[in-house]
Amino acid sequence: MRHCKLDIEALIQQTEHPKPYDRGKDSMWTDPYISEKLLAIHLDPSVEAASRSPKAIEATLDYIQKLVPRGASILDLGCGPGLYTHQLAKRGYEVTGVDFSSVSLDYARQRRDEEGLCITYLKQDYRSLKLDQTYDLIMMIYCDFGALVPEEQHHLASLIKQYLKEGGIFLFDSITEVGIKQMHFNASYSFSKGEGFYSPEPYLCLDRNFHFPDQCAVLEQHFIIFEDGETKLYRFWNHYFSNDQIKALGFSRISRQAGLLYGHGPYNNEEVVFYAVQP
Repeated sequence: MRHCKLDIEALIQQTEHPKPYDRGKDSMWTDPYISEKLLAIHLDPSVEAASRSPKAIEATLDYIQKLVPRGASILDLGCGPGLYTHQLAKRGYEVTGVDFSSVSLDYARQRRDEEGLCITYLKQDYRSLKLDQTYDLIMMIYCDFGALVPEEQHHLASLIKQYLKEGGIFLFDSITEVGIKQMHFNASYSFSKGEGFYSPEPYLCLDRNFHFPDQCAVLEQHFIIFEDGETKLYRFWNHYFSNDQIKALGFSRISRQAGLLYGHGPYNNEEVVFYAVQP
């Protein structure tokens, strides 16, 4: 096995003091190995890491049903393997799902076909959304909208307003400043002897969370070191929002709903807020 000398000072500079919206040098979303791992996590109802529990999904669907009647058209951005689109179609909605992961969409389409449901799935990066219809409700769940950096939020908000019907609703959920108090803003590490989440090869994972209160943002950073000295750096940003920030995105009518969830952690607990907003 080839070994190389690690430049510790360079590693510290790379990971110790990130600035607002510094990107990781690697992406998990197009990694075939990680995509399969993500799908497995999505489909495991006991794990609240990529999706929420069946009880939480049911509570969200009940809330959506209060916002728009059966038969309404719904667009799910970042639909993953179809956990929400599948159930919405069963409840009588006209549903379209958009996702960037071929692995997740293949699973969603197979499940749709097996159960004879009418759902349209599109493989797109929703940051450059291109559609040929408008919708009564557009949704982004599991704090996905907050995972975008501000310029991406503004750009996507403009696209969402373009694809909403008159009187349509944009529904998204968000972490909160109170909820993130459950996060540990310190460093930790873990080992994988092989077949871990990030790689089939053995690795050391250095994790650290950061809070940027001036940006209303948190950063989850994962630095992977392999036996041969190669490294990968993943960074995941997220935001909490004020009404003024949402208005600045072009949404003047804002309805706020908390207390729908009862899971663990800032992305699943009762502090998560659902915003139903309109231009």
